Amino acid sequence: MWKDNSGKTVVHLLDCLGLGQRQRVSCSCPTRLAAGTVDSLIGKFRSIFVEEGLGGKWDDRLGIGNPVSHPSIKAYLKCVREEQAQARVQPRKAVLLFTNKFLAIARSILSKLRKPYTSPSLLYILSRDLSFFCIDFFSGNRSSDLGKAKSKEVLLFPSSSGLLFNHTFGKTLRGNSTHSFSVRSSSNSDICPVRNFVLYLNICCLISVDISQGYLFRATSKAGHISDKPFIGSSVYNRFKQYLKDAGLDGGETPHSLRAGCSITLELLGVSKSDIATHIGWCSASMVDHYNDLEQIVKPGYPAEVLSSTASSQASSSATQDAISFYRDVND
Repeated sequence: MWKDNSGKTVVHLLDCLGLGQRQRVSCSCPTRLAAGTVDSLIGKFRSIFVEEGLGGKWDDRLGIGNPVSHPSIKAYLKCVREEQAQARVQPRKAVLLFTNKFLAIARSILSKLRKPYTSPSLLYILSRDLSFFCIDFFSGNRSSDLGKAKSKEVLLFPSSSGLLFNHTFGKTLRGNSTHSFSVRSSSNSDICPVRNFVLYLNICCLISVDISQGYLFRATSKAGHISDKPFIGSSVYNRFKQYLKDAGLDGGETPHSLRAGCSITLELLGVSKSDIATHIGWCSASMVDHYNDLEQIVKPGYPAEVLSSTASSQASSSATQDAISFYRDVND
């Protein structure tokens, strides 16, 4: 509830002109955390207590169990969802991003990298971003997990033919669970994840930035200083949005659009759902259906079109029969 005060989702009142919009429109309606974010936070709290040995359901009489499983927590989440549903604030799926638009983004970054007299800090930022987003695009990985990747978790294949990642910690990775995936070289050099990763390593070596230990991709300060912190969160989001705007291609995409675009592209190319789930890091193939919803993309509104055409043909047939009957009556 304390974090709810810093939420960015505007929950417009029923009599507000902005009802159904997520942005503020000259009103004083309250802002909240999105319902999905609240659900995610509750899940994180639940896992913290489980790790501390407080699993199972909460028992009010004995005062034991996982306090996050208390009915009041579920009731609070239900209230949040109902409030946002009444305000017509529905969860949205990420805007898809495919190869053609990503290629334009990569070329925009490369054009900045090739400019003369570029400062060392800007060289680092541009090469890091290019490598990061190319790997993210080809792997479908969560940007938060990729940003937390350690240098020791990455292996470069012989002859630079590919990269192997082995995540041991991430949003859904705890304990003994890991997520291993690989990305291969591409004939398109502008978006080749391996080529741009090697470029990133060379620039780090050129400007004397040691990334052999710690996080592979690192954040920078406003002054351009390279820190030891991971490249995650708002830093990833802001950099990605800036490249979209610079290329004049901003259509509402976010870093998650890379993940969604990768998943749907793989399915359209005939890759099995189980292989897609393994590559992207989902726990089951059913998650592919949940995120892709391919039927709505390939054949949007198909059931409605069938009903409409059926009704139209029936109406046309009925009108034809009526015309024939009228013609016969007149002639008789």
